[in-house]
Amino acid sequence: MTYDLGVIGGGVAIQMARRALGAYGRIAITYLEDTRNSYPEFDFVGSVDALLDRRVVDAVYIATPVATHVQLVRRALEAGLPVLLEKPISVDLADARSLGSLDTSRIAVAFRKRYSAVAEAVKATRQAYPDDPCELHFTWLAPHPGEGHWKTGGRATGGGVCLDIGSHVLDLVEYCLGEVQELRAYEVRVDQVTGSDEYIRLNLAICGGSEAVVDIGWATGDPLQIITFAHRETSIAWIKDALSPNSLLYVVMGSQASRTVCRRQHEYDRMLHDFRSFTSGRGEIIADWAAGMRNMELISRILDRRESSSPAPAD
Repeated sequence: MTYDLGVIGGGVAIQMARRALGAYGRIAITYLEDTRNSYPEFDFVGSVDALLDRRVVDAVYIATPVATHVQLVRRALEAGLPVLLEKPISVDLADARSLGSLDTSRIAVAFRKRYSAVAEAVKATRQAYPDDPCELHFTWLAPHPGEGHWKTGGRATGGGVCLDIGSHVLDLVEYCLGEVQELRAYEVRVDQVTGSDEYIRLNLAICGGSEAVVDIGWATGDPLQIITFAHRETSIAWIKDALSPNSLLYVVMGSQASRTVCRRQHEYDRMLHDFRSFTSGRGEIIADWAAGMRNMELISRILDRRESSSPAPAD
């Protein structure tokens, strides 16, 4: 018996993708120690070794803490399996590059915000006048994962807002607007105990004279995500309560305005459908190995600058 997809991990990403995974086909799942959730609708497999077998699954979705990614991807590729990997590829650029000796054409990175209605709206508006400068402001204040969670640990564990949130944002900026030519982190707050970044403000200079200002962090008040975008006569605003699966998108062109209710479920549906096409060589907008590595390069620039200018964490 072969499963359509094997899932490694069972944390927040799988909780959010749960319904979309149910529509994907027959699922086999194995949990690492990063989760207390259970998924009775999927067939449980007792070990990663048993799951990473081409005779058992057609493809694999790796949704584990970032520090485990490279090892698991390597094993999946050596088993001949296509991989959908939660972002980012790794905690370290050199580790990510170590996968380059394998067939990286079978790696897709799960940047699900590419499949959002706001990405569609911004990209379409931008493409209408690609040579005109535009401005994008991105605020992503996520719920704090809790003390001791791997996301609040140091870089070595895959923690910090740059790795967890910044990876999504940087991919979305380049996917919608174009290549980031200059990047400056001009406000950084670091947890003095863990050494983990908890708030970063970025200024991004994009090809063609466009600009993006990005605020990312663990929310100290209400968790909130906002994107505002201005280009010629079009203004776009996307607003999301980070505790809700739904959000609102407003598009204004002159005196005409429209409002769309956006559903996170739709993003996962589209991403998993595109990954299935990717495994057959027909993926549409899914992020490939090159996009994932470009994302790692931008993250590395931020983290290297932050670490070179920050005090060491307390013992």
